[in-house]
Amino acid sequence: FGILVTTTTTTHTHTHTTMGVKGLAYLLKNWEVAPEALPRGSQILIDGSGWQYYLLDTPSLGEPVRRDLGGDFRELARRAEREIAMFRKHGVEPIVYWDGHRRRLKAETMAGRTVKREFGEEKLHSFCIDGAVYSQPEYPVPPLVTSQVKHALQRLGVKQKQCEEEADRDLALASQQTGGFVYANDSDFLLFKDCKYVKFANMLNLYDESSDELMANVFTRSKLAC
Repeated sequence: FGILVTTTTTTHTHTHTTMGVKGLAYLLKNWEVAPEALPRGSQILIDGSGWQYYLLDTPSLGEPVRRDLGGDFRELARRAEREIAMFRKHGVEPIVYWDGHRRRLKAETMAGRTVKREFGEEKLHSFCIDGAVYSQPEYPVPPLVTSQVKHALQRLGVKQKQCEEEADRDLALASQQTGGFVYANDSDFLLFKDCKYVKFANMLNLYDESSDELMANVFTRSKLAC
């Protein structure tokens, strides 16, 4: 399958983390595949841990959710609810998978997030004491983000699965068994046979109210080999 690599680079102000196979994320960024329609009735298998960060900070969804005042949980819930509603409008079923407490393969990633949080807390302290202003993603992630997203999904009746370890293997296996599409931000999914991977923001017409079919750039290991 290849070698799994997670690299973390830390500077005074930022922590940069790249998940997956070294160099593969760059390849994906420059790899063009023809969009394809996701059949109605198919499943969207969402990596919940990554999705919550996507909802917080992705420019295509609007300004980053505020973090400086403890978190705008109403806006976070609104974004989650809207994305789920649009999946359902296009006839696909969202199922959200959450990482378990045992994350052996993501140890370096978690360490990088800890360092980033420490820098963020310093900036939040500076904001509160001195009035210094930073961009919202530079502040720490509010501690109740996961709970808020889970609560919003529960209210909408979305299926959620709690994994024992990292969700990656369970997501890939579900894609193999059901033909569903993994919705995530991790190039590791290209290592799994018969796994259909759609990167966050690669649902091309998700918010198009007039479209009947959901179009996406779908990446697979077999396409990579061609």
